[in-house]
Amino acid sequence: MRILFLLLAIMLGASYPAAAADHKTLFQGLRALDFSAADAASVNSIIRSKIDGIKNCDLVSERAAAAAMKKAGLAAPCADRACALQAARSQKASRVIYGTVSRTTRKYDARLAKEGAGKYLLTGKESDRYTFSLYLVDVEKGAVLAAVSETAPIDAVRPAAERIAARLAPFFRVATKEEARTSSSYGTAGKARRWYLHGSPSASVPVGVFRSMARAGAGFILGGGAENLVVPGLLAGIQIGYWYMFPSDKTVRSHHAVSLSALAGYRFCLPEGFSLAPVLGLGYFINILSHDSGEFHMPGLYHYTAARYYDPHVFLRLEASYLISDHWAILVSPGYFVFFEKGNTGMMATLDAGARYYF
Repeated sequence: MRILFLLLAIMLGASYPAAAADHKTLFQGLRALDFSAADAASVNSIIRSKIDGIKNCDLVSERAAAAAMKKAGLAAPCADRACALQAARSQKASRVIYGTVSRTTRKYDARLAKEGAGKYLLTGKESDRYTFSLYLVDVEKGAVLAAVSETAPIDAVRPAAERIAARLAPFFRVATKEEARTSSSYGTAGKARRWYLHGSPSASVPVGVFRSMARAGAGFILGGGAENLVVPGLLAGIQIGYWYMFPSDKTVRSHHAVSLSALAGYRFCLPEGFSLAPVLGLGYFINILSHDSGEFHMPGLYHYTAARYYDPHVFLRLEASYLISDHWAILVSPGYFVFFEKGNTGMMATLDAGARYYF
């Protein structure tokens, strides 16, 4: 009878899905920047209690965290990512939360009274406030999952801690098998549509017949668009580029190049927050020149006139980027432009290095 009961219990237990594993998380407290660690202890205790209440967050005990830091010879609490990752790996934690807390005094003038003569008199007052900055990091990838900032009066730490925990909670939600299969390793983007702006300095080198007009160029690109359109990874947007081209011939006094492009591409996500995205662009390339329009080009006797040339173009770019936070990524993009003139085909290679901001 006992054996039958045991078998029944095992079968019933197997009929329910296994509970999702929690994220083992290290939080040592926030580094106090401009006041004593002893005074910050009570603040950290409140924040820790609220983080400990986040669903699927398995917080490493304070004693275990302190022992690990002592063994590794690290100063606790950590205030930079390298220190936090080292401490978290020693505890085999999958997540680590680190950051800083500062205390500032704000001075302001207030009326002595709301009514009577006092409302015309001012007195100096002071208000102390805490500023919290926290970072949630995926230990395996080394990528920042969330950056949280909060400011609160010194007597309102608990509501601020609740807001911090509420903002961190979505990053501890355990994905279903289907979500895990399709999710992106590029930050926390997943399948959600994300809008972005990007910009960077840009260098260009003319190729082929275009080199007879200019030696090189320097300028910038600006653009924006959206990612994860229709399917995860698909992106589309618009971009404007400008380059001042350095003339290679004295018959050209100045040369400006402008590109207006619509672009589309696909982002391939890599570990550690890296990604690669081939991008194809189409649009118009505008060359704005001040050049000698004389029938005979005589040295020293140039008659310069302005002219604009509008040519359709296509470009291909390979963008390598690294997500440094949930909103910011840095990128490097080599590219190649081909624009089609009436009698020739102009080409130039480009190199952009800048940043992207996700909304």
